[in-house]
Amino acid sequence: NNNNNNKEDEEAVIDVLASMTAINRRQSRKRSSKRVSFQPEMKKRGGTIVDASFQIPEDAPIMQRTLSVSVKKGQLNPNRAAAAVRYIDNEIRKLMEVIESHGTKGKDGRFSITYGDLFHKAGTLENLAGTLRTAKKQNIVQYDAEMLLKGMHDSIAIVLQTSSLPDSDLDTYTYGQVRQVSVRKRLNSTLKESVRRNTLTKNAAARARERLRSKRGENKPSTSRETQQQQQQ
Repeated sequence: NNNNNNKEDEEAVIDVLASMTAINRRQSRKRSSKRVSFQPEMKKRGGTIVDASFQIPEDAPIMQRTLSVSVKKGQLNPNRAAAAVRYIDNEIRKLMEVIESHGTKGKDGRFSITYGDLFHKAGTLENLAGTLRTAKKQNIVQYDAEMLLKGMHDSIAIVLQTSSLPDSDLDTYTYGQVRQVSVRKRLNSTLKESVRRNTLTKNAAARARERLRSKRGENKPSTSRETQQQQQQ
């Protein structure tokens, strides 16, 4: 059940990244040719919408927009946006759990752990660096570095600023933060599985229609695309 919920949330993240890519393209078309374009260029043919979203520069205007703005504009489904927010919350909560489980509790009651130790203990986190950046932006963790690199910053202390994370709303996260926490390879895998499940569902529906026609004595072949595909199989 939890696995199904995770998949649904990951699919919602893909929808959010697709929305981000579409909006970025529209914004790019409006820009003067003399100005910097934020239109992502596909590095290879056959790339997915996930690949396209990861090629948008971090300084593109869309990256700073909160999901609530796009929902209000009708550019993003509110339920899918809420599921993407839930996904980020869950990833940050995993981070918090790792720090509390493997970190050291200070005199002020806050837990801390070095980046080196966290890197080795955070096996449940898909994207440690991106999750840390987003959590820092939300004042959930604190550390003295612009970015964290394995080896170079192993001794940097990651300090947990709070013991709990209330459910966030659509105003909390930006498109950029959704992408920060996401893992490109994993989302592409989820996308592939979703397409496959959708295809199987359509084929099953086509077979059900054929059975119904048979019971009614209808011999007229179906002209639906799904049935044609099923017959070819």
